Amino acid sequence: MQLAGMVSSLDWDENIWSGPVKRRAVKQIIYSDMFWRDAQQLMKICTSFFKLTRMVDRDKKPLIGFVYGMLQDVKGEVKASCNRKESIYRPILEIIEKKAKDRLDSPLYLPAYYFNPYCHYKDNVVKEDTSVKAALM
Repeated sequence: MQLAGMVSSLDWDENIWSGPVKRRAVKQIIYSDMFWRDAQQLMKICTSFFKLTRMVDRDKKPLIGFVYGMLQDVKGEVKASCNRKESIYRPILEIIEKKAKDRLDSPLYLPAYYFNPYCHYKDNVVKEDTSVKAALM
């Protein structure tokens, strides 16, 4: 709780860069339960993206089937992190979709995802996905 310690210190109260109203407002935010709940939710979401980024940014590049599969996993983890509340996760997924458009939505990538043994046997999501089946045909 170093952040809470910082806003309760004398140095914080003597900060010349912001007035007492702003300092009090920041203290209220830092001490609120909602701030820490939201911060925890954000950490869960960012962890998913960090894993994906780490995998893609290595010297040995992964196969596209793994990247596509992991992106699907990230989408599921974002939904789970947001307690399946569409109003929260929908804007995040829209950003993902926008960034992946014309990069990871090629019909050629879906068969690579489908035939990747790791993704194919991990769960039944791959086998039941209609867009993947359509790309195969």
